[in-house]
Amino acid sequence: MASARSVATQKSGQRIRRRPRCPAGVSGHNDTMVGHILYLVGGAPRVGKSALGQRLLTADGIPWLPTDVVRTVLRRVLPELDAVDQDPVDAAQLAEMMYPHIEQAAKVCAEEAEQWTLVA
Repeated sequence: MASARSVATQKSGQRIRRRPRCPAGVSGHNDTMVGHILYLVGGAPRVGKSALGQRLLTADGIPWLPTDVVRTVLRRVLPELDAVDQDPVDAAQLAEMMYPHIEQAAKVCAEEAEQWTLVA
């Protein structure tokens, strides 16, 4: 019988052991999934979003793109973004201005790789 932490399947009467399940509250990707997967990572400043993106790259080879990079690029083509993205930030106005571009970045990421992480 398989332990609670691992998954086993029957194939031709033979047990096949697979990698252990992730601990409760931690999601892992499924090696048998097909199609494109976009991981969206969000959270408050300085909680480790970029560290998680780097960890996914190192552990699983999943490329990642921080929205700070998108924001820097957008500042070069949308000068009005600079005025909105200053303290105090009007989050609704910033989101309205940036969302179409973040959406495009997500689409491009999905076209470039089977799995991708967008860190916001």
